[in-house]
Amino acid sequence: MNTWKTKSGYVITKLLSGRSNVFFLSNGNKSIIIDTSIKMLWRVLDKKIRSKKIRKIDYLILTHAHFDHVANANRLKRDYS
Repeated sequence: MNTWKTKSGYVITKLLSGRSNVFFLSNGNKSIIIDTSIKMLWRVLDKKIRSKKIRKIDYLILTHAHFDHVANANRLKRDYS
């Protein structure tokens, strides 16, 4: 997983890459996921989220409504809100 830190203190981690990238952003107080990938990759995404010790996702940003970007949104809401 690639990780970057912004000047404003956010840490950005690329959780998945390929057809659809999934990013995790955190400033220590709030956590944000950008896009969710395809249903077939749920287990991989969930494992990476758990490996980062993420318990709650405060915001979910979907860049657009294609299946390869939104397919796991409902599961993220169910498991991490």
